[in-house]
Amino acid sequence: MNISKNVVNTIARVQTVKVAIGIGAWACFTITARCLMAGILQMLLGVVVALIEVPCFCAFLDFAQNPYNYFEKRPYWHKALLYVILSAFIMVLCGELSTFVGSGLVFVTGSLYGIMALGKKASKDEMMMKAASMSSLIPTKEQPQDVDAGPSSAERFH
Repeated sequence: MNISKNVVNTIARVQTVKVAIGIGAWACFTITARCLMAGILQMLLGVVVALIEVPCFCAFLDFAQNPYNYFEKRPYWHKALLYVILSAFIMVLCGELSTFVGSGLVFVTGSLYGIMALGKKASKDEMMMKAASMSSLIPTKEQPQDVDAGPSSAERFH
């Protein structure tokens, strides 16, 4: 089960990199400077994702393993934040379909890392126990009045 999940995860990462770089190159064929810049940034984002996710794609670079090692030691929300912010910036820069699809895949990857950062859901018994312990913290209408506080504001004015 774990092996098949890792294979699917690796294939998804590779496809995200290929689509981001490919559609980024396609986005460079435009007349507006903003979309040209977005296409270039999207290709760079694809390279960054490749360096972080699948460094074997960049084996010709001496430093290709360093970003991978750096982010493997970090919590998932670091990748999530990086991917979401960079891809959202590119989508805001140029609202064409090509940048939306290419950066959108990186955005979805970042969102999935954010969900993974939340961790596993607790079991039903754990959630029931936590809910029972939290119910004692909810104030009720029949709270005893603090002796040091004195009379309430409604009693002072009558």
